[in-house]
Amino acid sequence: MEPSGTFVPFFLLPHLFFSLAAAGRCTPALGAGTHLVDLNSGGLERRFLLDVPAGVDVGAGLPALISMHGYSASPYYYSLLTGTARYNEDQHYDERHPTAAGSFEYLQRGYKWLVALPFGTAEKPSPHCCPANASDAACRGGTLLDQSNPCSWNAGGCCGTAPDRRVDDVGFVRAIASWLKSAMCADDDLFAMGFSNGAMMANRLGCDAADLFRGIAPVEGGIELGGGFTECRPSRAVSVVQICGAADGVCNTTIGPTMATWAVAAGCALSTTPTYESATSHCRRYVGCAAGAFVEWCMVDGLAHEFSGHLRPGSTARPPEKDFGYQPATNIDGFRYVMNRFSTLLKPKRPHSTSRGGSCDPAEWTADENWKSKDPKALAHEIATFMGGEWPTRPVRKVQLAADGVPTGDEELFEMTMLNPTLLSEMSLKTRFLFLEVYLEDLQDVYSEVMETLKGDKVTYDSLRKFKHLAISLAFNAVSDVCQQAFDKTDFDPFPEVAPDERPGCVCPLDVKAFTQQTAAAVALVKMMVDAEGELPPAAEPRIVRVEKKFYYDDI
Repeated sequence: MEPSGTFVPFFLLPHLFFSLAAAGRCTPALGAGTHLVDLNSGGLERRFLLDVPAGVDVGAGLPALISMHGYSASPYYYSLLTGTARYNEDQHYDERHPTAAGSFEYLQRGYKWLVALPFGTAEKPSPHCCPANASDAACRGGTLLDQSNPCSWNAGGCCGTAPDRRVDDVGFVRAIASWLKSAMCADDDLFAMGFSNGAMMANRLGCDAADLFRGIAPVEGGIELGGGFTECRPSRAVSVVQICGAADGVCNTTIGPTMATWAVAAGCALSTTPTYESATSHCRRYVGCAAGAFVEWCMVDGLAHEFSGHLRPGSTARPPEKDFGYQPATNIDGFRYVMNRFSTLLKPKRPHSTSRGGSCDPAEWTADENWKSKDPKALAHEIATFMGGEWPTRPVRKVQLAADGVPTGDEELFEMTMLNPTLLSEMSLKTRFLFLEVYLEDLQDVYSEVMETLKGDKVTYDSLRKFKHLAISLAFNAVSDVCQQAFDKTDFDPFPEVAPDERPGCVCPLDVKAFTQQTAAAVALVKMMVDAEGELPPAAEPRIVRVEKKFYYDDI
């Protein structure tokens, strides 16, 4: 997690975004990457790492996580331990190394939050919370602990220099939160997390800074009263996800009273219900908590003082010793579990503008005053260009779809295609129209892609699989069945899957006539709805499946 930028002193930042008010839109002071930011707090020069995700509009307002390292660790070590930076970005499959560690996560999209990783306080000056004889590059590598001059947090009764000096770490975190909003356009979805001594600090923040945080996630550390921290009385209900190893003496002696404190603070009943269970992980939450809050904890069997589901940095060359983080696969991934729970608390928002009203229909968004385009599709093109992306161009269709023998009536087309219109019926009219316009072109493009691979009666598996996904996404069942029949006749054993839907060299025997007729019928039905600007034909109504929608998290 090497910083991509230079030091950014706090007093210089106003000059970087002085024109925000005049522009009418928040402009973040820093771009994508990892930055080292200096910040004055309580007369002390403090610092934190900031991870800014790529590929999102930071100026529109992102949720933010302030996450604190453990005793004797650094933000570099902690980020590597938890996977913070890695999980915040998209995970891409590396086709050159399909069996490499992490390659299985090629479909994973990152959380895309602002993540601040502050540095604790050591007895002797330690700008990187790293051994004094280590180079900056070695410190940034994230595998070093400094047990001779450890950085720590003033969590109250623990640990080290920070509580001994009564360092105002709550004030430091408040300053970071203020900076994230003013300099990086962060929204009000602010969360805290920490490991070990950092977990104790996260608990203290929930007690002393509940006005800032929507949720906290202490991992392997409880509430530690002491020093100037004499009681936990949060100003409002805070959501909590606490993780504790059953073999960890640091947290399992305090987990009971810690969770009871949070349950009372959130107005929960003192009864619990399971939320997640595996062979080694057991999560429960209190019931009846205040609206918008949950209080949950997870116990992990056999886990000592480790971050659940994660190997300690620098330990891959060691034998499988418990102390270095080798864990069963059934242990929950502490970081992802926490982030997934936090994601349920995020407030819905629209890109760019807060004045678009209450509609969830993209076609009903009014263009922001900073955008020139009014038409929804043109606006999407303008936004994509602004974000640095390239607007995709459609391939040239080398094989045109023949429509011979295709019926023209809606009833016959529904019968032939076996289309289930339920999904379409749940879209608004304008959204359906925009969707179908794109889908009409996609069907013809991918049909051409399949037919370009035709040799005899065989087509490539990869192209046909792509077409089936497209067909079934809108429930065109008949042509999807034609694709499946081709797969059923194919011997896949000689062609291992190097990635889902990718079997190089694999070909499938296809009934080309049926495939072409069913695709043509699907195209004709979609075109009928596009010509009607999204209106469903009369034959759709009796085929719509009406179901009662249930919401399973009303009580959380």
